Amino acid sequence: MRFSVLHSLALGLPGLNIAVASVCKPRSPGHSSSVAQTTTNEISSLTSSSATFASTTTEVITTDTTEATTVVTTTASADDTSTIENSVAPDPTSVSSDVVTTTSITTTSIPSSTDIPLFRLIAQGGPADSQTLLADRTGFATLLFTQGAGDFTDAYFAVDPVTHYLLLDNEQPICGYFGDADGFATLSICSSSPSLEEVKITCEAPTGTYLQCSVAALDCSGQCVATGETWSATYTGEWGFPIRYNARLGPDSVEGVSQTPFLIEFDS
Repeated sequence: MRFSVLHSLALGLPGLNIAVASVCKPRSPGHSSSVAQTTTNEISSLTSSSATFASTTTEVITTDTTEATTVVTTTASADDTSTIENSVAPDPTSVSSDVVTTTSITTTSIPSSTDIPLFRLIAQGGPADSQTLLADRTGFATLLFTQGAGDFTDAYFAVDPVTHYLLLDNEQPICGYFGDADGFATLSICSSSPSLEEVKITCEAPTGTYLQCSVAALDCSGQCVATGETWSATYTGEWGFPIRYNARLGPDSVEGVSQTPFLIEFDS
């Protein structure tokens, strides 16, 4: 019976140095106590080792977790910093290039007045045939083809590239004057203050042989009102006494009156 119990104990604790007694030769009580004490010591030692291992394992896991957390935090901070720098940091070269381009376009879009060529106008046919249009820059406003009273000299013209106004000396705008109420608009230097009898003349760029201009027609037989028509035919007409000849715009067809083309002449 004792042999069976000790054998079971031996099988349950493999690796322990436990002596198994024979049934034929029982051991003394003192020896049994020694065996029991030895067994208890071994079990305590095993338990202590297991606890130590568990504690060590726990510390390793804790250390690894801490290191992993530190690495993740560091990586996230680096990525975030990189993202912020890439998003916020401007490119000074790009901004500078845009400003230079805008300035260049603004500077070259409107030509300088010195680049606009000046030209004279010469009547082709009619009573003022081959005569040059003249201007009195300090007195009379009306432009005339013939000399007379006043300080008239050759009139030089330009067409503004933006407004298309006809300009005397590339400075003073030329108007169509309707105050005579004779069915024509007389070419005159525009008044310095607005006038109901005047409308500024617009022209095409002087690239052809003859001047091509137009004016919005007014009816000034009473109070000046717009007729809704546009006059673009050129004529010459009598003006003053003794008779001199002026330049005029009118409708395409006027009974008893022939059109007079105005030849464009640039100084060579």
